Amino acid sequence: MQTSAVQTRQIVRNRPMDFIRAMVEKGGPTGEEIQQLQEALNNLESEEALVELEIVLKSRLTTDTMLGHTYLKPYGYAGDFEIIEKIYAQKRHADRVIDAWDQFYHAMDACQAVRNRKTYFKNIMQEANANGSKSVLILGSGPCTDLFEYLSENPDNRLHFTCVDVDATAIAYARDKNVAFGQHISFVHRNIFRFQSTECFDLIWSAGLFDYLNDDQFVFISRRMKALLANKGKLIIGNFSEENPSRYCMELVGDWFLIHRSPELLIQLGVRSGFDKEAIHVGQEELGINLFVHYQG
Repeated sequence: MQTSAVQTRQIVRNRPMDFIRAMVEKGGPTGEEIQQLQEALNNLESEEALVELEIVLKSRLTTDTMLGHTYLKPYGYAGDFEIIEKIYAQKRHADRVIDAWDQFYHAMDACQAVRNRKTYFKNIMQEANANGSKSVLILGSGPCTDLFEYLSENPDNRLHFTCVDVDATAIAYARDKNVAFGQHISFVHRNIFRFQSTECFDLIWSAGLFDYLNDDQFVFISRRMKALLANKGKLIIGNFSEENPSRYCMELVGDWFLIHRSPELLIQLGVRSGFDKEAIHVGQEELGINLFVHYQG
Protein backbone atom coordinates (compact mmCIF):
# COMPACT_ATOMS: atom_id res chain seq x y z
CA MET A 1 0.00 0.00 0.00
CA GLN A 2 1.32 3.41 -0.97
CA THR A 3 2.30 5.71 1.87
CA SER A 4 0.60 9.11 1.99
CA ALA A 5 2.53 12.36 2.25
CA VAL A 6 1.35 12.79 5.85
CA GLN A 7 2.44 9.25 6.77
CA THR A 8 5.82 9.80 5.14
CA ARG A 9 6.38 12.98 7.16
CA GLN A 10 5.49 11.08 10.33
CA ILE A 11 7.93 8.29 9.48
CA VAL A 12 10.71 10.78 8.72
CA ARG A 13 10.07 12.52 12.03
CA ASN A 14 9.32 9.58 14.34
CA ARG A 15 10.93 6.54 12.69
CA PRO A 16 13.79 8.00 10.64
CA MET A 17 15.74 4.74 10.44
CA ASP A 18 12.74 3.05 8.79
CA PHE A 19 12.75 5.73 6.11
CA ILE A 20 16.52 5.41 5.60
CA ARG A 21 16.20 1.61 5.24
CA ALA A 22 13.46 2.10 2.65
CA MET A 23 15.63 4.51 0.65
CA VAL A 24 18.56 2.08 0.67
CA GLU A 25 16.32 -0.82 -0.39
CA LYS A 26 14.82 1.14 -3.31
CA GLY A 27 18.25 2.18 -4.54
CA GLY A 28 18.38 5.75 -3.32
CA PRO A 29 16.13 8.80 -2.96
CA THR A 30 14.53 10.71 -5.82
CA GLY A 31 12.52 13.92 -6.03
CA GLU A 32 11.21 15.14 -2.69
CA GLU A 33 12.71 12.06 -0.99
CA ILE A 34 16.11 13.77 -1.24
CA GLN A 35 15.10 16.48 1.23
CA GLN A 36 13.20 13.95 3.35
CA LEU A 37 16.29 11.77 3.65
CA GLN A 38 18.34 14.72 4.87
CA GLU A 39 15.64 15.39 7.48
CA ALA A 40 15.57 11.72 8.50
CA LEU A 41 19.34 11.72 9.02
CA ASN A 42 19.02 14.87 11.12
CA ASN A 43 16.37 13.11 13.24
CA LEU A 44 18.51 10.11 14.18
CA GLU A 45 19.17 10.11 17.91
CA SER A 46 19.69 6.65 19.41
CA GLU A 47 23.07 4.92 19.50
CA GLU A 48 21.44 1.81 18.02
CA ALA A 49 20.23 3.78 15.00
CA LEU A 50 23.68 5.22 14.41
CA VAL A 51 25.23 1.76 14.54
CA GLU A 52 22.64 0.45 12.07
CA LEU A 53 23.28 3.39 9.75
CA GLU A 54 26.95 2.41 9.71
CA ILE A 55 25.98 -1.10 8.62
CA VAL A 56 23.15 -0.23 6.22
CA LEU A 57 24.60 2.73 4.35
CA LYS A 58 28.33 3.05 4.81
CA SER A 59 29.07 -0.54 3.81
CA ARG A 60 27.93 0.41 0.29
CA LEU A 61 30.19 3.41 -0.07
CA THR A 62 33.04 3.45 -2.59
CA THR A 63 35.32 6.27 -3.72
CA ASP A 64 33.50 6.58 -7.06
CA THR A 65 30.41 7.84 -5.21
CA MET A 66 30.18 11.31 -3.69
CA LEU A 67 29.30 10.00 -0.23
CA GLY A 68 31.97 7.33 -0.47
CA HIS A 69 34.70 9.76 -1.48
CA THR A 70 33.75 12.05 1.39
CA TYR A 71 33.68 9.26 3.97
CA LEU A 72 36.73 7.27 2.80
CA LYS A 73 38.97 10.34 2.25
CA PRO A 74 41.31 8.97 -0.45
CA TYR A 75 43.71 11.91 0.03
CA GLY A 76 43.79 11.44 3.78
CA TYR A 77 41.78 14.50 4.78
CA ALA A 78 38.25 15.87 4.57
CA GLY A 79 37.28 18.41 1.94
CA ASP A 80 40.08 17.56 -0.47
CA PHE A 81 40.48 19.36 -3.79
CA GLU A 82 38.84 16.54 -5.77
CA ILE A 83 35.65 16.41 -3.73
CA ILE A 84 35.36 20.21 -4.00
CA GLU A 85 35.84 19.94 -7.77
CA LYS A 86 33.16 17.23 -7.94
CA ILE A 87 30.78 19.41 -5.94
CA TYR A 88 31.39 22.33 -8.30
CA ALA A 89 30.74 20.10 -11.34
CA GLN A 90 27.85 18.22 -9.66
CA LYS A 91 29.51 14.99 -10.76
CA ARG A 92 27.11 12.05 -11.05
CA HIS A 93 27.64 8.34 -11.57
CA ALA A 94 26.54 6.51 -14.72
CA ASP A 95 24.99 3.72 -12.64
CA ARG A 96 21.34 4.58 -11.89
CA VAL A 97 21.43 3.39 -8.28
CA ILE A 98 24.65 5.22 -7.46
CA ASP A 99 23.39 8.28 -9.32
CA ALA A 100 20.41 8.53 -6.97
CA TRP A 101 22.79 8.86 -4.03
CA ASP A 102 24.96 11.35 -5.90
CA GLN A 103 21.87 13.47 -6.56
CA PHE A 104 21.06 13.35 -2.86
CA TYR A 105 24.59 14.52 -2.06
CA HIS A 106 24.54 17.44 -4.49
CA ALA A 107 21.09 18.54 -3.29
CA MET A 108 22.38 19.10 0.25
CA ASP A 109 22.29 22.76 1.18
CA ALA A 110 25.97 22.68 2.13
CA CYS A 111 26.94 21.61 -1.39
CA GLN A 112 24.93 24.41 -2.94
CA ALA A 113 26.63 26.82 -0.54
CA VAL A 114 30.03 25.60 -1.78
CA ARG A 115 28.94 26.24 -5.35
CA ASN A 116 27.63 29.65 -4.36
CA ARG A 117 30.93 30.66 -2.82
CA LYS A 118 32.54 30.29 -6.24
CA THR A 119 30.27 33.08 -7.46
CA TYR A 120 31.10 35.12 -4.35
CA PHE A 121 34.81 34.70 -5.12
CA LYS A 122 34.44 35.86 -8.71
CA ASN A 123 32.49 38.94 -7.66
CA ILE A 124 35.17 39.85 -5.11
CA MET A 125 37.95 39.46 -7.68
CA GLN A 126 36.09 41.54 -10.26
CA GLU A 127 35.72 44.29 -7.67
CA ALA A 128 39.41 44.06 -6.71
CA ASN A 129 40.47 44.23 -10.34
CA ALA A 130 38.25 47.25 -10.97
CA ASN A 131 39.61 49.02 -7.86
CA GLY A 132 43.21 48.75 -9.01
CA SER A 133 44.41 45.97 -6.72
CA LYS A 134 47.44 44.09 -8.02
CA SER A 135 48.25 41.12 -5.79
CA VAL A 136 46.04 38.40 -4.30
CA LEU A 137 47.04 35.61 -1.93
CA ILE A 138 44.78 32.53 -1.83
CA LEU A 139 45.13 30.22 1.18
CA GLY A 140 44.09 26.57 0.79
CA SER A 141 43.60 27.13 -2.92
CA GLY A 142 42.43 23.59 -3.78
CA PRO A 143 41.41 22.92 -7.40
CA CYS A 144 41.38 26.65 -8.33
CA THR A 145 38.21 26.19 -10.36
CA ASP A 146 36.91 29.51 -9.04
CA LEU A 147 40.10 31.15 -10.25
CA PHE A 148 39.91 29.40 -13.62
CA GLU A 149 36.37 30.69 -14.15
CA TYR A 150 37.26 34.21 -13.05
CA LEU A 151 40.23 34.40 -15.42
CA SER A 152 38.23 32.86 -18.27
CA GLU A 153 35.45 35.39 -17.82
CA ASN A 154 37.67 38.45 -17.27
CA PRO A 155 40.24 38.85 -20.04
CA ASP A 156 41.05 42.34 -18.72
CA ASN A 157 42.35 40.90 -15.43
CA ARG A 158 45.38 42.69 -13.97
CA LEU A 159 45.55 40.76 -10.70
CA HIS A 160 48.37 38.36 -9.92
CA PHE A 161 47.46 35.38 -7.72
CA THR A 162 49.69 33.48 -5.31
CA CYS A 163 48.00 30.16 -4.51
CA VAL A 164 49.11 28.23 -1.42
CA ASP A 165 48.11 24.65 -0.64
CA VAL A 166 49.55 21.89 1.53
CA ASP A 167 48.54 19.16 -0.95
CA ALA A 168 51.05 18.72 -3.79
CA THR A 169 48.44 16.83 -5.81
CA ALA A 170 46.06 19.78 -5.51
CA ILE A 171 48.80 22.13 -6.69
CA ALA A 172 49.55 19.92 -9.70
CA TYR A 173 45.85 19.68 -10.58
CA ALA A 174 45.29 23.43 -10.26
CA ARG A 175 48.41 24.27 -12.27
CA ASP A 176 47.33 21.98 -15.09
CA LYS A 177 43.77 23.34 -15.03
CA ASN A 178 45.02 26.91 -15.25
CA VAL A 179 47.87 26.33 -17.69
CA ALA A 180 46.46 28.96 -20.05
CA PHE A 181 46.72 31.58 -17.28
CA GLY A 182 50.19 30.77 -15.99
CA GLN A 183 51.34 34.38 -16.30
CA HIS A 184 48.74 35.40 -13.70
CA ILE A 185 49.39 32.68 -11.10
CA SER A 186 52.20 31.51 -8.83
CA PHE A 187 51.74 28.24 -6.92
CA VAL A 188 53.30 27.55 -3.54
CA HIS A 189 53.31 24.08 -1.97
CA ARG A 190 53.40 24.88 1.73
CA ASN A 191 51.65 24.30 5.03
CA ILE A 192 49.96 27.58 5.90
CA PHE A 193 51.56 27.53 9.36
CA ARG A 194 54.97 27.60 7.66
CA PHE A 195 54.14 29.99 4.84
CA GLN A 196 56.21 33.17 4.71
CA SER A 197 56.46 35.94 2.16
CA THR A 198 58.39 39.16 1.66
CA GLU A 199 55.55 40.41 -0.55
CA CYS A 200 52.55 42.37 0.67
CA PHE A 201 49.13 41.64 -0.79
CA ASP A 202 46.19 43.87 -1.60
CA LEU A 203 43.79 41.02 -0.92
CA ILE A 204 44.12 37.73 0.96
CA TRP A 205 41.35 35.18 0.39
CA SER A 206 40.56 31.84 1.98
CA ALA A 207 37.32 30.05 1.11
CA GLY A 208 37.38 26.98 3.35
CA LEU A 209 40.68 26.55 5.20
CA PHE A 210 39.52 28.24 8.39
CA ASP A 211 36.62 25.79 8.74
CA TYR A 212 39.25 23.35 10.05
CA LEU A 213 41.11 25.71 12.41
CA ASN A 214 40.24 26.12 16.07
CA ASP A 215 39.87 29.65 17.43
CA ASP A 216 43.49 30.01 18.54
CA GLN A 217 44.75 28.76 15.18
CA PHE A 218 42.30 31.08 13.42
CA VAL A 219 43.71 34.07 15.30
CA PHE A 220 47.32 32.95 14.82
CA ILE A 221 46.97 32.73 11.04
CA SER A 222 44.86 35.89 10.80
CA ARG A 223 47.51 37.88 12.67
CA ARG A 224 50.20 36.58 10.34
CA MET A 225 48.09 37.43 7.31
CA LYS A 226 47.39 40.92 8.68
CA ALA A 227 51.15 41.52 8.63
CA LEU A 228 51.19 40.60 4.92
CA LEU A 229 48.48 43.07 3.92
CA ALA A 230 49.43 46.08 1.85
CA ASN A 231 48.18 49.51 2.91
CA LYS A 232 44.36 49.37 2.94
CA GLY A 233 44.54 45.66 2.09
CA LYS A 234 41.78 43.23 3.00
CA LEU A 235 41.64 39.70 4.41
CA ILE A 236 38.49 37.73 3.51
CA ILE A 237 37.82 34.41 5.24
CA GLY A 238 35.04 31.97 4.41
CA ASN A 239 33.54 29.95 7.26
CA PHE A 240 30.46 27.75 7.47
CA SER A 241 27.68 29.22 9.58
CA GLU A 242 26.21 27.59 12.67
CA GLU A 243 22.96 27.57 10.68
CA ASN A 244 24.22 24.87 8.28
CA PRO A 245 21.22 22.50 7.84
CA SER A 246 23.47 19.81 6.36
CA ARG A 247 25.83 19.72 9.33
CA TYR A 248 24.55 16.55 10.99
CA CYS A 249 24.31 14.74 7.67
CA MET A 250 27.89 15.72 6.77
CA GLU A 251 29.18 14.52 10.12
CA LEU A 252 27.08 11.39 10.36
CA VAL A 253 27.37 10.02 6.83
CA GLY A 254 30.50 11.71 5.53
CA ASP A 255 32.63 11.89 8.69
CA TRP A 256 33.18 15.50 7.58
CA PHE A 257 33.55 17.81 10.56
CA LEU A 258 33.84 21.57 10.26
CA ILE A 259 34.15 24.27 12.89
CA HIS A 260 30.98 26.27 12.35
CA ARG A 261 30.95 29.89 13.50
CA SER A 262 28.49 32.74 13.95
CA PRO A 263 28.96 36.25 12.53
CA GLU A 264 29.48 37.51 16.08
CA LEU A 265 32.30 35.04 16.72
CA LEU A 266 33.99 35.91 13.42
CA ILE A 267 33.98 39.56 14.46
CA GLN A 268 35.40 38.68 17.89
CA LEU A 269 38.18 36.62 16.31
CA GLY A 270 39.00 39.53 14.01
CA VAL A 271 39.35 41.87 16.97
CA ARG A 272 41.61 39.31 18.69
CA SER A 273 43.67 39.26 15.50
CA GLY A 274 44.24 43.01 15.70
CA PHE A 275 41.60 44.31 13.28
CA ASP A 276 39.43 47.32 14.10
CA LYS A 277 35.93 46.12 14.96
CA GLU A 278 34.36 49.02 13.07
CA ALA A 279 36.16 47.91 9.90
CA ILE A 280 34.91 44.30 10.01
CA HIS A 281 32.05 43.22 7.77
CA VAL A 282 30.42 39.77 7.54
CA GLY A 283 28.88 38.81 4.21
CA GLN A 284 27.36 35.57 3.01
CA GLU A 285 26.54 33.59 -0.09
CA GLU A 286 22.96 33.31 -1.30
CA LEU A 287 21.81 30.66 1.22
CA GLY A 288 23.49 32.26 4.22
CA ILE A 289 25.26 28.98 5.02
CA ASN A 290 28.75 30.07 4.02
CA LEU A 291 29.78 33.29 5.75
CA PHE A 292 32.58 35.58 4.57
CA VAL A 293 34.20 37.88 7.08
CA HIS A 294 35.99 40.91 5.62
CA TYR A 295 38.85 42.19 7.77
CA GLN A 296 40.11 45.58 6.62
CA GLY A 297 43.81 46.21 7.22
